[in-house]
Amino acid sequence: MTTSGRVTFQFMGAGDSSFANSFWVNTGSGYTQIFQDGQASNPTNPCGVTGTVPVCALTSGGLPGQNQYTFTFGPGLIAFGFGINGAAPVLFNDGRSNGDLGQNPGFFLGMDPYLAGGPWENIGKVAYVGLTDRPSTTDHDFQDMGVRISVGSVPEPASWAFMLAGFGLVGFTMRSRRPIETVVA
Repeated sequence: MTTSGRVTFQFMGAGDSSFANSFWVNTGSGYTQIFQDGQASNPTNPCGVTGTVPVCALTSGGLPGQNQYTFTFGPGLIAFGFGINGAAPVLFNDGRSNGDLGQNPGFFLGMDPYLAGGPWENIGKVAYVGLTDRPSTTDHDFQDMGVRISVGSVPEPASWAFMLAGFGLVGFTMRSRRPIETVVA
């Protein structure tokens, strides 16, 4: 991200996963597990979809049921990872140790095709990440866990100041208005 923003993670489900996989996000103080698939003992329920828009009914309560989380991040890379077969994250998107897509578990990261401005677009505010947990067994389909990541903006401090000043001006204007009195003689 180039500026601070609110980032929402939505669990879209797991296809033919044969391992207990999990999705983790580095919120600034280390990695936190936020989703686990259907092979885990307490799986996260996936978000539903209406048309092309995810509808996540469980947005509070924490693991294992919550299927949507929103965090605020500063500018820079949003680091996330996947845990494979019940392990802590072993596959990372942290700009240094991105996964090998050969015979090891890997992931893809692509823009939401319904919101893209054109074919082959590689920038946007909504992306999908898909995990493949066993590519060496011809299970190289990236549907073993799917997460939707959407980025919203956080107003800059100067924007907050202008907005608060505007509210103050409106309040002052309304308070200073006095009802017009009519005098009947």
